Amino acid sequence: GANREHCFGVAMKFLNGRDATAEIKKHVGESKVVRMAVAFWGEDAAKDLGLLKKGEAAAVICNLKMGN
Repeated sequence: GANREHCFGVAMKFLNGRDATAEIKKHVGESKVVRMAVAFWGEDAAKDLGLLKKGEAAAVICNLKMGN
C-alpha cells in the first residue's frame, strides 16, 4: 500500500517494491515525456519500466554513489 502525505498542498504517495514499479510503469506508459530522479537504480530498470521505448523523451537523474 501507499502512505499519503501532503506537502505544499500537493498529495504525494510513498511507494516501495512492486507498488512503486507498477505505479512508475503506469505513468511512463501514459506520458509523452518522462523526467525523473532516483536514488538507486536496479539492473535493467530502464528496460523494465519502459523508459527505453521513450528514447530522447526520457531523462533520468540517478545517484550512483553508495555510502560516503
